[in-house]
Amino acid sequence: MATRRKTRMITEKQRELIENNIGLAKYTAKKFHTMHLEMDDIYSAAYLGLIKAAEKFDEGRAVSFSTFAIRVMENEIKMFWRRERKYDNLYYLDAPMNTEQKEGTFKDTIPDPLNRYLWPEQLFDMQRGVNQLKRNEWRLLNLLIENPELTQKECAERLNRSQPQVSRLLKGIREKLRQ
Repeated sequence: MATRRKTRMITEKQRELIENNIGLAKYTAKKFHTMHLEMDDIYSAAYLGLIKAAEKFDEGRAVSFSTFAIRVMENEIKMFWRRERKYDNLYYLDAPMNTEQKEGTFKDTIPDPLNRYLWPEQLFDMQRGVNQLKRNEWRLLNLLIENPELTQKECAERLNRSQPQVSRLLKGIREKLRQ
């Protein structure tokens, strides 16, 4: 089944506003060049914001179109960034570690107490990393081992912490286990 795209019909006045403010969209997009997104994507979000601004602009308000449009474009770029970054900071135990020294997943770095065939060096390295974990890091790691499908937000709720705190804890765990 094919899905239909929503087609926007714009008036001549809206078209004029859009055409006259393309430079404003480029200017607004350039302010967000540090967001670690492709500039083409930022420009696209800014242009979409410009179109939305033209559609929603009310000349009866005591605000100029450019002032209104900048706010709408900035919000559209931020919403795009949030959508793109939503899952970037989620770390799953079966996700690759992406390190040059060690290959494998985060789950591979957790020692299996029932496996008596690990090399002594591996056990020593793993034990050193695990011993460096703080109490709250250990609780988070155990929670993720038992429930690997949990998101950072869900972990945060179970541990009575905020999602950014969980993200920082995961970063610390990763760094200690990679050593």
